[in-house]
Amino acid sequence: VDVWVSADPADSYPVDALPQDLADKVAAVPGVGRVTKGASGFAEVGGTRVLLDGFSSGTADPLFSALTGQVRKSVLDGRGVVLSQNLGKTLRVRVGDVLQLQTPHGPQRTTVLALVPYFSTVIGTVGLDLDHMRTWFDRPAATALQVTAADGMDPKRLLADVRRAVPAPNYVYSGRTALAGLEAPLHQSMFIANAVWIIVVFVAAVALFNTLTL
Repeated sequence: VDVWVSADPADSYPVDALPQDLADKVAAVPGVGRVTKGASGFAEVGGTRVLLDGFSSGTADPLFSALTGQVRKSVLDGRGVVLSQNLGKTLRVRVGDVLQLQTPHGPQRTTVLALVPYFSTVIGTVGLDLDHMRTWFDRPAATALQVTAADGMDPKRLLADVRRAVPAPNYVYSGRTALAGLEAPLHQSMFIANAVWIIVVFVAAVALFNTLTL
């Protein structure tokens, strides 16, 4: 995606709502080929806090991109949801099982269409179509816009034009910046993991030294 628009910075989950008319405003910018809406938010599923990820057609969302073509179509048609593998293990559900979601409109039963090896830090992710996310969880506004440049349009120029069209305090950033933001939690988790094993090795070395000394 050439340009992303969000109410949150690139290294944070885009869970805050954008202005309702912003998608139309961005679509009217010269050089914009397509604007794809997306939405994210937090909810509680089976006693576990999860990230909701709302899909719409044409999205470049990494969780959606990891699905097969048939599963993508089923999700967009509202036939079920997809879960990250870590959440599937936590909830003890498999593909084909019925999952009950607690929503502001009461419990909603849906089918698990896929379990995806998707990195989502310490929480799991539930992917569903944008319409059901809006209806079930009372989130009518998009939280992210994916802007694709028209043929022949310079992405850098488009980025500058979209920035001028989007009011503060919303964020406009390039696809490279968005990728770096997605990688940030992974790097943080790897740093913590490396720090833990370094401490373990140090403690073991001290214990071995004491044993040899004795």
